[in-house]
Amino acid sequence: MRVPAVAGTFYPNDEEQVISMLAGFEKRARPEEIPGKVIGVIVPHAGYIYSGLTAMYSYRALSRSQSRDFLIIGPNHNGYPSYSAVYPEGVWLTPLGRARVDEDLARDLCTKSRNIVSDKLAHAMEHSIEVQVPFLQYLFGDDFSFVPVAMGDQGPQASEELYRSISALRRDVVLIASSDFTHYEPHEVVVKKDMELIERIIDLDIEGGSTGR
Repeated sequence: MRVPAVAGTFYPNDEEQVISMLAGFEKRARPEEIPGKVIGVIVPHAGYIYSGLTAMYSYRALSRSQSRDFLIIGPNHNGYPSYSAVYPEGVWLTPLGRARVDEDLARDLCTKSRNIVSDKLAHAMEHSIEVQVPFLQYLFGDDFSFVPVAMGDQGPQASEELYRSISALRRDVVLIASSDFTHYEPHEVVVKKDMELIERIIDLDIEGGSTGR
């Protein structure tokens, strides 16, 4: 079992407080109708008071997906390891209870590349994935499973290798990409940089979008 590393700091360490906060975000988040199949979302991973409402827009969009198998990819802020680390089995504990890791899917992903490695330790103190799990629990209860992937190297080559490995999985998954984009800059700079990156994402322009976030 993985115990929370940032409950009480990035989000409340109390079930009722988490539910109240997420319910407030849900009431305010009114995402536009998205045509076609939902294959994934990008969500922030700052503290809930800063980015929870923005994250809820993405999670509300996810509720349209028929799949409840999620692959959560987040950056590793701790510098270890350099490879993509998969949490392979068991459950993640949050103030909302236990969330089940999809062991079969995790095992399948780890067989696709030698740079995708089963490693629980890499997740012990990382927040970028942990803060996403209560959103899934709030919206879907126990009716979902997930695989956490903490990326060390996030460059184009490592990202393409992870993409190829995900594409080769034996079943469809919904991707949750955890990213905060631009940090600690004036608002006009943030808007300019983030919109440039969003345009590259929409265009599937990997090289143009590899400026690092």
